[in-house]
Amino acid sequence: MALPDVPLPPDMVAAVLVQEEAVLFMRHRAHTGAYYVLPSGRVAEGESLEQACQRVALNTIRVAATELGNQIKTDLVAESMQLSVGDAICEHTWNRGETYHYFLVRSNDASLLGGPRSIPSIEGHTFVWMPFEWIPLNQVAAKTIEPKGAIDACQFVAQMRSHG
Repeated sequence: MALPDVPLPPDMVAAVLVQEEAVLFMRHRAHTGAYYVLPSGRVAEGESLEQACQRVALNTIRVAATELGNQIKTDLVAESMQLSVGDAICEHTWNRGETYHYFLVRSNDASLLGGPRSIPSIEGHTFVWMPFEWIPLNQVAAKTIEPKGAIDACQFVAQMRSHG
């Protein structure tokens, strides 16, 4: 008896958003400690890779901004938050055969998209979980990043920026 064909899962897209020589990563908790992922998600049926990247990045960033805003009693989700998806950086196969597509993304600087200097102060608030972090490009390789291809994508962006 032959096994049925199992379709591959949809492709994944990830946004590499760089401001002030730092990349925006989402922080996740695991039993082994925190790890970081780029704003990413699956491509929906009928979506282009670029459309999917814009959708999942905005959704992911809005969720993180809402989570932090709820903790410090501040509205961080600017309705004017916008992203534009630029060039494809690289791709790699991951996990169960999914292809991860990385795109360089630019923002309109609204809310926390403005870069490391736009992060609100958490001073005076105890036990605040930061759901995101701007990691300097030259420190990405030292962090626990998943999937590992995200490190390659960030290093490629750092090389592009250093060559003007």
